Amino acid sequence: MSTARPRTTAPRRRRSTLRHVGAALDWTLNPTRIVGERPGWRASTLHARAIYPAMASTGLGTTGVYLGRDVFGSAFCFDPWHAYAAGLIGNPNVLVLGSQSMGKSLLVKTYVLRQYVFGRRVELIDVKDEYGPLLEAIGGSTLSVYRGGPTRLNPVRPGPDGEPAQELVAAVAAAGLARPLDPAERVGLAAAVEAVTAAAVGEQREPTLPELFALLLDPHGVVRDAMRSTGTEEPRRELRTLGLGLKSLCDGPLHGMFDGPTTATVDWDAPAIRLDLSQVRDPTAKAVLMTCWLAFLRQQHDARLRLHEQDGTRPAATTRVNEEGWSVAPVPGVAAHFTAEFKLSRRHAISNWLVLHKLRDAAAGADDGTAVAKLMDALLADIDTHAVHQQDDAAVAETTSRLGMSETQRELLTDLRPLQALWQIGALQFLVNHEISSYEAPIVDTDHAMRTSTTPSPGRSPQ
Repeated sequence: MSTARPRTTAPRRRRSTLRHVGAALDWTLNPTRIVGERPGWRASTLHARAIYPAMASTGLGTTGVYLGRDVFGSAFCFDPWHAYAAGLIGNPNVLVLGSQSMGKSLLVKTYVLRQYVFGRRVELIDVKDEYGPLLEAIGGSTLSVYRGGPTRLNPVRPGPDGEPAQELVAAVAAAGLARPLDPAERVGLAAAVEAVTAAAVGEQREPTLPELFALLLDPHGVVRDAMRSTGTEEPRRELRTLGLGLKSLCDGPLHGMFDGPTTATVDWDAPAIRLDLSQVRDPTAKAVLMTCWLAFLRQQHDARLRLHEQDGTRPAATTRVNEEGWSVAPVPGVAAHFTAEFKLSRRHAISNWLVLHKLRDAAAGADDGTAVAKLMDALLADIDTHAVHQQDDAAVAETTSRLGMSETQRELLTDLRPLQALWQIGALQFLVNHEISSYEAPIVDTDHAMRTSTTPSPGRSPQ
């Protein structure tokens, strides 16, 4: 009897094999399809992104100047005025932080250079003379001030409408005395400024600081009346220290810089204007000159705003850079004047860029809890846009705490590469790699000349 198996099993095996081959072929041609599964549901990427947990944000769009790419490869463009108009931030001011050589200045200079294409203006306080190439590239105007030089910034000069410069002179006087003015000094100084201004305007000239401290040292007339005194002895005693303080400024660190009528020849309507203080070493002199400069800028902005209101047009937006100039903030009177300028940013369409190595630099030298420290803390808290470059370990804790950064951001701060920064724009966060073109490098890179310089040819001595 035969024991051979029925021949009908072979075709079944072949049919089973064909089914597996067909399934494999179907998987190869359509790997997303699983055999036996219902037909798939089609959706656009707009809807499908909801089921993908690692989806990135859509960014800020393409409005503003291009600064680089974020960590996902998307173009990162930024304009503070557009961000303000979109409701992302409450003011156009920007804080830039980072250790030395991490790219803070390169970011600011590149931003300013690219904003110039869109008709934005820039105002600079340059304490290291490193913005010269940038000013030259965009046709800016520079005002250099130094002891004994030909340029004067007169703090007693009245405003365009003839209003006495009482607030500015009070800030200058507080800086000279290294303390706030007492009530008697404030009343006497206001009256003295008004008196010398009225006399000078009647003679069609500018009042000067020597005239002012001469009246303070020998108070009479409206000054004595303002202090409710029937004689001159008491006002002379109460105002003597103030008068001598202003006189010592004129004779000492500020000699030749603000003791006469203004001789500044800067083009206030240029696309970029710069106050060059690289030759001024005395901190009090720096503080006074910065205060005068900001007051003059405010006068120009007020005058420009009135003209635009008459024409029914809008003034050009302005970027104002304060790089390392905040080291003088602890000088009495200066911090209050600077913070007032930040408060006026929206009225004058100004975006103030505060550039620091670390947050504590904003009030370096001011004790915690003092009026200056409180002013600077309030100012930093009001800035809604931050660009934070690499921080050293000592600064990371304060930075992340005061800026409300997450633990992930804290870990990133010490590992960021040069030209890389964590951006916070209101509630939005970005990790951005800033980019600089070969055309921009010699204009914005302070160390470019050092890296590209060559050694003298053999046989030639350096000149």
